[in-house]
Amino acid sequence: MIFNLKTSKRFRKMSFNSTEKVIEIEYISVEIIVIALFSVIFALGTVGNVFVFYYFGKKKKVSVISETSKVPEFLFCVLAVVDFFASVFNPVLYIYWTLSHYKWHFGYWACKLIVPIGTIATTMSIGIYVIISFDRQRTIVHPFKRPIKFVYIKLSILLNLLYALVMNAHYALNLTWDGRTSSCNVPNAANKAYSIPSIFYFFINICIILVVINLINYRIFSQIVKHSPTSTVLSNAAKQKKENHRTIRLLIALTSVFYFLTLPRDILHFVFLASWIFGNGLPVSKSIMILNSFLKVLNVAHSCVNPIIYYWMHTGFKKFIKRSFGVKSNSLIRSSNSDLDETQELSESNDRFL
Repeated sequence: MIFNLKTSKRFRKMSFNSTEKVIEIEYISVEIIVIALFSVIFALGTVGNVFVFYYFGKKKKVSVISETSKVPEFLFCVLAVVDFFASVFNPVLYIYWTLSHYKWHFGYWACKLIVPIGTIATTMSIGIYVIISFDRQRTIVHPFKRPIKFVYIKLSILLNLLYALVMNAHYALNLTWDGRTSSCNVPNAANKAYSIPSIFYFFINICIILVVINLINYRIFSQIVKHSPTSTVLSNAAKQKKENHRTIRLLIALTSVFYFLTLPRDILHFVFLASWIFGNGLPVSKSIMILNSFLKVLNVAHSCVNPIIYYWMHTGFKKFIKRSFGVKSNSLIRSSNSDLDETQELSESNDRFL
């Protein structure tokens, strides 16, 4: 999310992503580095999330699995779609603004509708992590209860989309397009119609990430540690316990990396907006501007890291990637010499993951 910084004369009306060309300067090394990093995020995020969507989507169609196992497949597909849009719109938008000196040549409606898409996608990612955590909690903590119905999972995705739209509506409403200067002006931090809802937005997101998701993961982990699975659940109780540990490790990895990348910039913006509501605003220096630029890169990078996490922690996805690029490991060679068909292989991969 973006806002204006009104401070000294030198930085008056200058923002972390200022849409006004205040000072004409040549591109500095920081801008070049930031553009290069955004380009890497764009490449990894788009290609990686396409692979994730194809893998889990194909597995869900080919495999004959229960509704309990079908839920995470669907949620990872949805998360891949959301991260794909974030990987496209956020890096491209920031690269365009940097190269054009924060001009906007696409008109009023594009300013209102396209600019907020990246923030909406980030908000949706948080909601999907919450849904995944609740689903895994129901499966692991209460294994004998009926799993969450698939129709409720779909409904929760719809509610998550509505939540993301509502939480970012104030941002879109406060964006202003100036045809004379060809600029899409970001909201001013001194405008309480923008700053107060933004503080509320950041506070809710931090609470959801740090409290709700981690509390759910703690409950899952406690259940795994305190209660060993019985032989009535699986013939191999030790194997099931090992798989449960893998599940919680994956959930912790996904959520931990997400808020490690997104929270620093959110906290910076939270503090800055609060300084304008309760005081005269924090002074802005070149160092703070550079810091925000790199925090912005970290914030956007969340959309490309999930495929990397899947590659290192999901055996089936790692094999799929290697096959896609023509790399055959020893395990793949042994698998190709076996009589397992594609359905059985994908089903076993799902068992390992869940």
